[in-house]
Amino acid sequence: MSERRNCVGLLNGSKAFNSFIDDCKVVDLLLTGKKFTWFGPNNKMSRLD
Repeated sequence: MSERRNCVGLLNGSKAFNSFIDDCKVVDLLLTGKKFTWFGPNNKMSRLD
């Protein structure tokens, strides 16, 4: 499942942050309940954890 819906691209800072998280081997905990934790205008949804 993708963590985003109806969202376009990532900012350069976001890409750097994601690379940092990947390099640190951070483990993603399972999300229970709703698939997304943030809901924005125009039906945008993201999983923020």
